[in-house]
Amino acid sequence: MLVCKVALPRVPVLLDYLPKPQTSKNDYPFGTAVKVPYRHKSVIGHVVATTNKLDIPLNKAKKINEILMGQHSITHLQTFYNRFCAYYSVQLSELFDMALPSYVWRQEEAPTILYYSANKDQLFKRSHLTQSGWRLYDWLATLESPQAQSAILDQGFRQATIEQCLRKQALTVCSSTKRVASDAIILNDEQQSAYKKIIDEQASAHYIYGVTGSGKTYLYCALAQHWIKQGGQVLILVPEIALTLQFMETLKRFLPPSIIGCLHSGLADQQRYHTWHACASGKTKLLVGTRSAIFTPMPQLSAIIMDEEHDLSYKQMSQIRYSARGVAFQRAQSQSVKLILASATPSLACLKQMTDRTLVLHTLSSKYNAGPPVSVAPINTANKQLQVGFAPESLKKIEETLHNNRRVLIFLNRRGYSPTLWCPDCDVHYICEGCEKPMVYHQAQKQIRCHRCKVVKDMTSTCQSCQKSSLVPLGEGTEKVALFLTKRFPDTSVIKMDKDSCKTHAGMRAMLDEVHKPGSKIIVATQMLVKGHHIEGLDTVIVMGADHALYSKDFRAHEGLLAQMYQVIGRSGREGQEAQVLIQTQHPEHPIWSLLLDNDYMTSARELLSERKMYALPPYSQQISLLIASNKQDKTQFWSKKLTDFMREAVPQLEILGPVSHSLAMLNSEHRMLVILQSLHPSMLLSGLMKACAFMQGKSVRFIIDRDPVEL
Repeated sequence: MLVCKVALPRVPVLLDYLPKPQTSKNDYPFGTAVKVPYRHKSVIGHVVATTNKLDIPLNKAKKINEILMGQHSITHLQTFYNRFCAYYSVQLSELFDMALPSYVWRQEEAPTILYYSANKDQLFKRSHLTQSGWRLYDWLATLESPQAQSAILDQGFRQATIEQCLRKQALTVCSSTKRVASDAIILNDEQQSAYKKIIDEQASAHYIYGVTGSGKTYLYCALAQHWIKQGGQVLILVPEIALTLQFMETLKRFLPPSIIGCLHSGLADQQRYHTWHACASGKTKLLVGTRSAIFTPMPQLSAIIMDEEHDLSYKQMSQIRYSARGVAFQRAQSQSVKLILASATPSLACLKQMTDRTLVLHTLSSKYNAGPPVSVAPINTANKQLQVGFAPESLKKIEETLHNNRRVLIFLNRRGYSPTLWCPDCDVHYICEGCEKPMVYHQAQKQIRCHRCKVVKDMTSTCQSCQKSSLVPLGEGTEKVALFLTKRFPDTSVIKMDKDSCKTHAGMRAMLDEVHKPGSKIIVATQMLVKGHHIEGLDTVIVMGADHALYSKDFRAHEGLLAQMYQVIGRSGREGQEAQVLIQTQHPEHPIWSLLLDNDYMTSARELLSERKMYALPPYSQQISLLIASNKQDKTQFWSKKLTDFMREAVPQLEILGPVSHSLAMLNSEHRMLVILQSLHPSMLLSGLMKACAFMQGKSVRFIIDRDPVEL
């Protein structure tokens, strides 16, 4: 008897269905879309396996209603998806629910994406259109290629404006963009050498270590162009949505826009589906996306390129907790394609692989635009009177830079006006009841927010402890710094770029356009702007709040800080001009600053790697963190202790750490504890994980598995 295992949306397990009459096993390859009955309605599911065993009584088994022909094919992903599920101990149904666009599960087709261009052949008066209509017409008239509706909406135009221009025949509609790429890719000697070795060598895994500004993006373009000419497809992964905009603009200079796609969570459902389907059909040859794009079907895939591989944004922290870097290795091996990782600040995990020669290293040691090295200097802020967090030396440097009509970047990885509200009468902070951490004051919205629990309250001056109206903002966030600089330098444009000012894809695009406009300006930004962005005319960078990582208990903190500081340094002097980075710190004698002053990331990283080896910490061992959470503290502690005792007895070969409180011991009113499994042997670790899962099944606490955790 033939039985089909079917994955359904939002159903955590695979369900058994009998095949449609007069069909065989060959009609149900991996990923086949089918219509099946489920809870008194017909839904779309995907067949992931066939078997001869029925796990439910025969009289309760239902039959597949219809095989949906002409659907996308994901058969080529079977090995990859199975390998992923085995490594992360999840069901295929959970992966399908996370990886497939919402339109794949729907019973209607996604609307056709239309492209619009200005109708320059039509003559009409200015009075024929509203002011917004003319802005849309003028914008499209300056562009060489038609624009998708989503791109127009991203620019801030409304659907009503598009419809008005269509009625007045100011716009024409076409099915796709027509412009072809015209620029030639010119590689320098180092880039050409790396290009030839990657193309010619049999090795499947490569690493491009390129200093910031060395032209890694141009090398990606040349590699992609080569594989596309051979009939292949290429996937480029970036850590942030903001970087997709910059990458798309660069790629369209060298490749036809019609074969380039973009995929990330900021896009509308229908656009994500169309891009996903175009990749599955082979129409899209080059896909740029964030971490979830790694699951996109690309049957002619030739290579995966991962930019800024060190970035923690590649780690998924909801649903299935996976590392996109590790998953990229799985996919490259499953489809026998080349994997190219790249960064100016290689992660210690990749540095170890380079040492072990499992990654072939290619070095770009010089900037694409040659110039002197960036000057880095720590500023001692201990016992100094600061103005809204600025040392006198920093303010003086800002004045000098603006006087020369250049640009300044203020890097502060704290949004909001102040990170806490403090009561001077009883010396306590206003805390979030969900996590017992200080709430952040946002002055513009007159709100206090917990960025961890997503709690928002109206501003209050009443202390939770003494009930007096005595709360005052303490510390600096991007909002406070931007307001201070606006008053201090009234003739200079001050741009604040963080998650508050870039809530939407359109907002992010608008902010980046402001950043790239000519003229001197001050940019106050969090980490979202220091990842791979090129800012012309940037001579000076001031780093605020860098000391926080020095106090962290996480053994990865110094690795993260070192990489982040090198990325910040890399934003300046990219046109070959002299540039300076000032790092404000209360601990100028700390060894990590001397590592930065040497301006040699690899030497610094190797020192950190040797420390990891000494203590057998990752990447010289592997970890799995098991999170136990409950709204009752005693229950969390009880089951954490029970799990630890069980694991030490059941798998004595494993190193069991804990139970310990999570770095966020409370979140959304849940108490959280960790049990950490560590081993030099992956197979032993997996065996221990399976026993832990079996032990915790049915327990009245939340149990979350995090393989290769990045926070503890």
